Amino acid sequence: MSTGYILGINGWFDRSHDASACIVKNGKVLAMAEEERFIRKKHAYDKTPVNSVLWCLYHLGLTLDDIEKVAVGWDYKKLYWLAKINEPFRSLLF
Repeated sequence: MSTGYILGINGWFDRSHDASACIVKNGKVLAMAEEERFIRKKHAYDKTPVNSVLWCLYHLGLTLDDIEKVAVGWDYKKLYWLAKINEPFRSLLF
């Protein structure tokens, strides 16, 4: 089992809802936030969880360098490639 921090993200810029992020370590959720709380838009349709990720990192006093792995609900690389746009978390995904 990994002992590093895992960043979990959910949400997509098109046809998605409930954008959110969490940070897990050793099977425990240490921080979790839904994007709708930051942008004040119910379900945060069509958003990536940028504010949620930043809040989770800030809440735990971490930086992106502290994240060992990123877990996503689907193939982000393919979705962004198909849409011909840059991935917001490119440095973590590739």
